[in-house]
Amino acid sequence: MEKHSVNFAKIDENGEILYAPLMLIIGGVKTWTNIAKVYLDRGYYPVEYSEEPKKEGFFYTSKWELVDGKCVQKWEEHEILPDETEEYALAAKILFGEVVL
Repeated sequence: MEKHSVNFAKIDENGEILYAPLMLIIGGVKTWTNIAKVYLDRGYYPVEYSEEPKKEGFFYTSKWELVDGKCVQKWEEHEILPDETEEYALAAKILFGEVVL
């Protein structure tokens, strides 16, 4: 499995992040680098992460936007409807290993 840089990426047409490979081919040679210019020259941008907001009764999904030459993480807020609360709570417990089916 190819390893990827979490510092440089592209954003696809669906707003999904596509991380740059750690190993680039430069002049026909596989090279490990963390030099920003090398990634920028290949169409990758620096990645800017943000902390997920927390608000009672809501959940958030991450999306990515290209802003000022950076891949910036944005958050979309979604209200948890009362009848969905138990479903989401169970899904979260399963996801975090608190409940095993």
